[in-house]
Amino acid sequence: MELYLIFRALYKKKFWLLLIMVVAMAVAYLLAARYDNLYQSVTKIATGFTVTNQLDPDDRVGGFYETDIKFNNLIENINSPIVVNQVAYRLMIHDLSEKEPFRQPLNSKGEPLLSEKEKLKYLSAFKAKLRNMEMLDLNKEEDKDLFRVLKAYGYSEKSLREAYYVARNGFTDYLTISATTDHPQLSAYIVNTIFEEFARYNNSLNIVQASETVERLDSLLKAKQWAKEQALEEYKQYQHAANLLDVDIEGDAALKQISSLEEKITDEEAKIRRAELALADVEAKIAKLEEEKKGNASSISAGNLSVRRLNQALLMLEQRRKRNPSNQAILDSIVLINTELSRMGVVGGGGLNIAARLEEAYDLRSEYKTQIATSTQTLENLRMRLRAVAGSKSTFAQKGARIKLLQENLDLASKEYEEVLQRYNKVLESKNMMSGIKQVIAGQPAQESQRMKRILITLIAGAGALMLAVMVIFLLEFLDNSMRTPTIFSQQTKIPLLAVLPEISRKNSAEEAVTIAPTVSKEATPPKVVLTSGFSFGSTKANNAHVLQLFRENIRLLRHELDTSGKKVILFTSFRKGDGKTMVIRSLANALVKSGRKVLLLDLNFSDNALTEAYTAKNKIEKILETGSYLASDAQSTYVGPIQVIGCNKSNCSPVETIQLAALQRFIKYCSQLYDYILIESADMAQHSDAMELAPVAERIICIGASYHTLDRTDRANIERLKKPNGIFMGGVLNRVNPENMHL
Repeated sequence: MELYLIFRALYKKKFWLLLIMVVAMAVAYLLAARYDNLYQSVTKIATGFTVTNQLDPDDRVGGFYETDIKFNNLIENINSPIVVNQVAYRLMIHDLSEKEPFRQPLNSKGEPLLSEKEKLKYLSAFKAKLRNMEMLDLNKEEDKDLFRVLKAYGYSEKSLREAYYVARNGFTDYLTISATTDHPQLSAYIVNTIFEEFARYNNSLNIVQASETVERLDSLLKAKQWAKEQALEEYKQYQHAANLLDVDIEGDAALKQISSLEEKITDEEAKIRRAELALADVEAKIAKLEEEKKGNASSISAGNLSVRRLNQALLMLEQRRKRNPSNQAILDSIVLINTELSRMGVVGGGGLNIAARLEEAYDLRSEYKTQIATSTQTLENLRMRLRAVAGSKSTFAQKGARIKLLQENLDLASKEYEEVLQRYNKVLESKNMMSGIKQVIAGQPAQESQRMKRILITLIAGAGALMLAVMVIFLLEFLDNSMRTPTIFSQQTKIPLLAVLPEISRKNSAEEAVTIAPTVSKEATPPKVVLTSGFSFGSTKANNAHVLQLFRENIRLLRHELDTSGKKVILFTSFRKGDGKTMVIRSLANALVKSGRKVLLLDLNFSDNALTEAYTAKNKIEKILETGSYLASDAQSTYVGPIQVIGCNKSNCSPVETIQLAALQRFIKYCSQLYDYILIESADMAQHSDAMELAPVAERIICIGASYHTLDRTDRANIERLKKPNGIFMGGVLNRVNPENMHL
């Protein structure tokens, strides 16, 4: 639907869009009038930058970046001041010497600017400048004079730069030089002369220097190549003589061997120290045992005799115990003999064990001595191997230093050779650059002026203006958040939509809108129709009968909603001031009257009593509630008989500050017995809280909103407040809708 609204907005503004496009095209056509007298000539130049030589395998085209740099450098050289000045000299020589010059400026008297004598003078000066390829030096008076002549003829550097341009044709190998002037022959002469002067300048300067540089670099390249070959040969000879395959690998192997030998020597020294400590301990133990052996030698024989006797007695007791196991005396004797044998075994056994312990100590001493001797021999062998490897490492280090020095010399010679070779290749490339730059298409005089360009500019301007206008309208419609359609209203408010009322002319009163013929009573005052101000769509046809009929049908739809609700007291409020609340109430009242209902209009909009002013109601609610007498005569009869109106005085006070709600409720209850409907108008919710204060006296609440308003945070908060009081909020009415948006 959004796209539909946008396209419809574009269609409605089609005449404005057409007018903008026509104005833009007219302005562009006038501004481009100069192209009717301009002629363009073009020459194409092949550079050879992107073409390879198929017969030369070493010929390679550089990357995109390198190629782009070449083209940029070439364009800058063509646009260089020296080339532009040479072209200017050629143009002046042509105009001063030819019978049909391109330009012949006049002085203020309409005569030729230069006399014949002056022409010869300047012709000689420009030829000298051209021959010597000199630029003008404005510090010299004669060059200043030449510059003034160039400027008078329109051949100054600035004028020529504005007349031509040089550009690459896309990603091709070609350059295009284009010149546009008021003379077809002049345009062709400029483009051809630019290439000729560029070629002459480049040949006289760059190529000569490149040739001299090639000779110098060629001899230098040969010298560097010889030095590189000598360094390589010396490196290979020494490597072969020293039997070195790889300095780094062999050096790492020698270091690993030395490290392994040092670890083994450390291990053997640790073994020797441990064996020596163990041997010292065994020697001390042997000395101690030998002393014990000498002290116990005298007691060994006596002890052995006593032990034999006790053993014999113990053997006899054991035999007796077997025959008489329960004899306690035998058992006690066995225990005593065992105790004595144990005691004697400690003393005598120690003497018997000393020999065995000494023998064991002697064996350990022999073993440790053997181990020490073996480890000492192994340690000596390892040290000899370490000295040999260390000696070879020293020799290898000297060889490695020598080979590294030779390698560095070789690397330096190779680097110098590569640098000279690169410089040599670049010089050759610059030397041969001009051989690839050729003029493939010479500039020809244009047969027609640039009139088609004027037409093209006009069309582009019209299309651009149209697109810009469309984008602006599209953006405005896209950013429009107003409730301009019923769908948008429902999406933004999320409340039931009771009716959609189209925008009608302010000239139509509420009574005319529902086509009820006025029946004015004798006491009734003619109505004074005063509508609140509001926005009116420019595209709405005010007095269109179809729009009025659409308004009537939707008022009837609202009347039907009231009939089906079964409630009499209806409170009307609005989002903003000017939403058309009074117009809707009056139109609805007339529709109710037309269906045979009796209606009371109660104006409680104290801030803007438009309903009171519309019917010029004399009876005011404040006075009625003060007296407390609720008579039918309190309601003023309007010019439509069944409609009764009670107005209010205009003030800045809210309802609870002006009247008592309890008294108002009693009055409305009384009036409910006399009328079918009581329609109450309250102030808008944007600036007033009247609707919230009057909610207790109403049976239903209806909120009216204008389609051109945008719902903001305050409006959404007010909607939530209306939904709270006992579910009496009935819904909303979308008013002043563009008839074309009624069904969207």
